[in-house]
Amino acid sequence: MRRLRIGIRGNKPVLTQTRIVLDLLSHGVPGLKAQVKVAKTPGGRLPPEKRWETDGKGAFTDETGSLLVDGDIDLAVHSKKDLSIEVGAGVRIAATPPPGGPS
Repeated sequence: MRRLRIGIRGNKPVLTQTRIVLDLLSHGVPGLKAQVKVAKTPGGRLPPEKRWETDGKGAFTDETGSLLVDGDIDLAVHSKKDLSIEVGAGVRIAATPPPGGPS
C-alpha cells in the first residue's frame, strides 16, 4: 500500500480540488492511502476583506511549498488562481487536472 501526504490550504475550493486529485490518483494507484495536511498560510489567516493587503500569491502557497521542499508532504494541491508564474526552488507544477464544477 502506498501512503501519500498532501499539503493544502484548507479552504473549500482546495478541499474540492483535493478530492478530484485523489480520485484521479486512486485509479492509477490501487490501495492508495492519503493523509491531508492543512497548512495555515499567511493569506489564509486574513479575513477576506484584508486579503488584498498580502504581498502576492505566495501568501497562499509558500507554506505548502516549504513543507514540500522539507519532505513533510509529497505533493501540494492549490487553486490555479493562487499560483504565481514562478514557483520556488525545489518545487514544480507537475500536473493540472481538468477543472471540476463550481464548489
